[in-house]
Amino acid sequence: VDVYNQLTITDDGLSTYWDKDDPSKPVLTFTGVNAKDYMLKLVPTENYQWKDGTFGLKEFKLVSAHDNEYIIDVVCSKGTYIRTLIDDIGKVLGCGATMTSLERTLAMGFKTEDCVTLAELQHRRDNELGFDDLLIDIEEILKAYDSVYVSEAQAKRFSNGGALALDRIRKRLDAGLYRVYSQNGLFLGLGEACADKNELAVKRLLVKRD
Repeated sequence: VDVYNQLTITDDGLSTYWDKDDPSKPVLTFTGVNAKDYMLKLVPTENYQWKDGTFGLKEFKLVSAHDNEYIIDVVCSKGTYIRTLIDDIGKVLGCGATMTSLERTLAMGFKTEDCVTLAELQHRRDNELGFDDLLIDIEEILKAYDSVYVSEAQAKRFSNGGALALDRIRKRLDAGLYRVYSQNGLFLGLGEACADKNELAVKRLLVKRD
């Protein structure tokens, strides 16, 4: 199918390649709204379905198209290979596709504009400007994880490396990592909830030194 220069972008963000021999027939559609359902039809499921049943692709959008070069914006989980995704799309189109560049624009809640270049760091070092204003609080770094507050007795146990029973924590926790706080707001570290063991286990403890 010749899809080159047969691209329509509508106001709702839906982008469709049309078959040039039949303008009413959509060949390939990208949309961030139904990314999972659509991509399951577009690409080999085994490439993006993980062992825990989750699907690696969250959003898939076409940003621009020019001279047979396309920029796509993908929101995905770890373990997703964009090079493989592009190759799969090329196979669907029947013309092949090759990745020419890759830029990570978001990770763990941090965007490109939050980053500092190596040149800037070198400039600060050479001019003794210091780095204190660039340091990010550990809680800010871990904000991608939900938080849970525990009682003082539970906080003491957790701080000593002991797991907490999930059924004795007021907040219902799904499987995954959580920022753990005492009742007075002291950040204790990261805990991992495991339904099979009915526990919030210690993943990482935060130890503050004077």
